[in-house]
Amino acid sequence: METRKKPQKRVIKFSIPGMKPNVRLKVFDNVEFHVHKVLLQVHSRFFQKFLDSPEKKIPASEDFAYEWATIIEEDGSWHLVSAQSIPEKELSKVREEQTFESLLRAMYGRPYLLEEVEDLLRLTDIADYYCALLVVSRTVEAALMPAAYHLRNATLFRECLAFILSQWSDIDVRLESQQLINIVHRSQEEISLRMEKLNEEILSNLQVLFEANPETHRAIWDYIRDAATTAKIIFPPRGLLSLPTYYRKLYDCQLDGANEVFSSFQLDELLSKKSTFNQELVAGMDQGGEDSFFCAMISTGDLPWDLTEEDW
Repeated sequence: METRKKPQKRVIKFSIPGMKPNVRLKVFDNVEFHVHKVLLQVHSRFFQKFLDSPEKKIPASEDFAYEWATIIEEDGSWHLVSAQSIPEKELSKVREEQTFESLLRAMYGRPYLLEEVEDLLRLTDIADYYCALLVVSRTVEAALMPAAYHLRNATLFRECLAFILSQWSDIDVRLESQQLINIVHRSQEEISLRMEKLNEEILSNLQVLFEANPETHRAIWDYIRDAATTAKIIFPPRGLLSLPTYYRKLYDCQLDGANEVFSSFQLDELLSKKSTFNQELVAGMDQGGEDSFFCAMISTGDLPWDLTEEDW
């Protein structure tokens, strides 16, 4: 009689320079993650609340301060609890293990891959349970971009590109494919070049205005300084100037002479929205768009696949 081979256990260690992992997470029987309490609690309200709850024994073992393992509910759902005797129960575990690894990779700023719609749904469910939807929301576009590329879905590919580049002051390219990284960087350079051209136009227009009407010129200059100050106030993490907010302030200027100085095709394009996802988000405005541009675009001819192929 043929004996079934027991799957080999995988140990996946996440590293932070100068810090030793102090949490062991056993996901089912085959995967063990060695991670850091600080990252779990930064990105998950679940672990903020329960990792240090009073009933937990610390340290859990000689090597780890915290050990958690998988418990499977009657309906087949699963979650992690502080390590204890866990009843065995059969379940399709491989996908679930991969999904939990994707959640941890999102927390650690590492690339992960979503190959199917079900992968995204599973990741959303598990992120919701562990109160970590924010970190997944910030990383999912990069995870979907390879899938859009393999599917050759131009709409999804453009959406991913737009949202990877939307957080302008903190663009985070978590991609493994150098080809896709190059596309993102090229689009980033195009937006930067548009801003350079716009700044040159504004300075040129200001010079013309100064010669024609010094008083109006002074008022516009004061407005520009105030716009820059406001853009710094609303974006405090590193004291940077939020360029989307800054250019939105210039676009909205109602002073005399504003049209002559700020009216520009470059400014219109910079604040335009090429993405069709979440129409409530507007570049440089409240409710999520304060530090965001949504103008990244790739033409059909520049899509990274052969458009003449009808079967692949």
